[in-house]
Amino acid sequence: IFSINIASTQILLDWSRRIKIKHFIYASSGNVYGQNPKPLDEHSECLPTDYYGKSKYIAETLVSAYSSFFNTTILRIFGVYGPGQSAMIIPNLIDRVINRQEITLADGKGLIFTPLFITDCIRMLKTIISKSSKSDIYNLSGNEVITLGEIVSMISKITLIEACIKITTGKPVCFIGVSKKFIDKFSYQFTMPFNHGLELTIKHKIEQTA
Repeated sequence: IFSINIASTQILLDWSRRIKIKHFIYASSGNVYGQNPKPLDEHSECLPTDYYGKSKYIAETLVSAYSSFFNTTILRIFGVYGPGQSAMIIPNLIDRVINRQEITLADGKGLIFTPLFITDCIRMLKTIISKSSKSDIYNLSGNEVITLGEIVSMISKITLIEACIKITTGKPVCFIGVSKKFIDKFSYQFTMPFNHGLELTIKHKIEQTA
């Protein structure tokens, strides 16, 4: 994690300074904020709780330190998902429902977050590349607040497989990104509703395992 998130970022930044690039775009993570029950925008305090989040935040400070040499854009990306993804929250949930494995949900909700479909994420990146002209920080997140419990119900409905759910008394974890700054700045409109994006993701998973 250190080599990829911190050391290689520093190497790229200094290489960019030497060849005199004009714009450096850094793909950070919503994890720099840490867990917070409130919606997270670019003014929220960054309190990462794990090594990954801390390493991304350190890299952000390195990127900002080079803003006198070129424009820097930091993108805090939340919960990207889509067809072909593996070993992440949504594909793991799909696997657990299909394989009839138990899914534990705190208060019946589990994580509360704002998943971002891959095509919208790519369109947002292309927008930054083509239209951004000054140093800034933007959240990139979906525009729908979804719970894991709701996702499990959707997966069950689409696959016609009843999920094995265990509801605990724990407190749900909130990780709600707010992309209003990006949306307002670039007049962005989302193209993929979550239910359709999930359906495409499940369809691809089933086709690949058939």
